Amino acid sequence: TPNLATIIPAIDHINEILISHKSDESLNSSVCAALSLGKKTLDQYYSLTDSSEVYWIAMVLHLCHKLSYFQ
Repeated sequence: TPNLATIIPAIDHINEILISHKSDESLNSSVCAALSLGKKTLDQYYSLTDSSEVYWIAMVLHLCHKLSYFQ
């Protein structure tokens, strides 16, 4: 089952994909607009993690991430 320490890296991956494709001139303008809205929505949810102590604790305690995720 997904947990906080696995969801955040997944959000980072989705963010990278959205950034790389939202300016792609070969895509229809409607698709680019949808990608931009998706990025905006993702940013709103991601910003909520900054105020969550549980998020910070989960990432620091995760064996794979520790403090390296924040550096």
